[in-house]
Amino acid sequence: MKSPAPRPFTRSLTTRVAAIGVLTLSLTACAGSNPPGAGAPDSELPPQSEPAVFGHVHGLDVDSVTGVAYAATHGGLFELPPAGATPIAAADLGGPIAGRAQDTMGFTINGRQMFGSGHPDPAEQSTAPNLGFITSNDSSQTWQTLSLGGEADLHDIEVVRDAAGALSVYAVDASTGQITTSTDGGVTWRSGADVIMRDLTADPASGTVYATTEQGLAASDDDGATFEVDPDAPVLYLIDWIDGPSADGLVGVDLDGTVWTRIGADGWQERGSVSGDVEAMAYSPVPEPVLLVADARGIVTSDNFGATWQAVVER
Repeated sequence: MKSPAPRPFTRSLTTRVAAIGVLTLSLTACAGSNPPGAGAPDSELPPQSEPAVFGHVHGLDVDSVTGVAYAATHGGLFELPPAGATPIAAADLGGPIAGRAQDTMGFTINGRQMFGSGHPDPAEQSTAPNLGFITSNDSSQTWQTLSLGGEADLHDIEVVRDAAGALSVYAVDASTGQITTSTDGGVTWRSGADVIMRDLTADPASGTVYATTEQGLAASDDDGATFEVDPDAPVLYLIDWIDGPSADGLVGVDLDGTVWTRIGADGWQERGSVSGDVEAMAYSPVPEPVLLVADARGIVTSDNFGATWQAVVER
C-alpha cells in the first residue's frame, strides 16, 4: 500500500482523534464485520462498571524486568498468564489488579514503571472525571498522580528513555485531539500538532515520533510539533517500536489486518496477519521477542510477527 505524497500536519488541522474499533474479549459480543479502526471512539465508550468483566482493551505492554504482560481495559488493569501457559477464558482471568476498575485509556510500561491515564474506578469516582497522568511502581497495586490530575484524559501514551536516563512522554490529549509532549517525565507539557491519528510510537535513540494517520504513516522530528507522511510506508492502524537484538525498527498492523515490519536497513515487509478487528498491539524484546495483539480471538502472542500465533486469553 502507498500513501499520498508527503504533506505536513500543523496545528491548523481539524482537531479530532481517529475512530477506534470496538470489540470485546469477554462476555460482550462483537458486532458487525468492520475492519480494524471502524467504530466508536474510546472517548465515547462508558467506563466499565463491573470489575470482573475484561472489556475493551486499550493497551498491552510487558514489564521488561519481570517479563509479566498486562492488559489495560475499561474494567481495570489485568495481569496476563505467562507465555506458553495454557490459554484461559477471559471470564476466568480474575478481577483487575487491586480490585480497581479504573478505565485506563492510555497505558505503557518503561522498565518496571507503569504510566497511564483515563477515568477513575466508578467506585472511587470524585468530581474529577479524568485521572491525569499517573504512574505506578508496584505493578498497579497503587497509582500516583504525576501531573494534570483531574484534568487530562491522555490516550496512546508513549514513554521513551534516552541514553542519559531522561524520560520523554508523548500522548494524545483526548479533550483537544492534540499530541502533547513532555521532556521531564510527565511533569510539564507542551502541545504539539493536531493530527488525525490512531496510534503513536517513538524511536528512543533519535527521538523521531511516528503516528498512524488516515493519510499514512507520519513522522515528526520536532517532538510532535509537525508531521510529514512517509509515501513508502503502508497505511497502518497500530504501530510500535521494535527494540531488536541486532537492529531496531517498526512493526504495525494495517486496516486489512496485515502485520508489517521495517527493521534496520530493510524496507517494509509483509509478515503475517491478525484475526478480525484489532484493539491493541505491543512489541516486547523480553523475556523473548514477542508481539502481543488483542483481536477477535482474544489476546494472542507471536514470535514471528504474525506468521503463527499462540492464544493467551480467549474470548
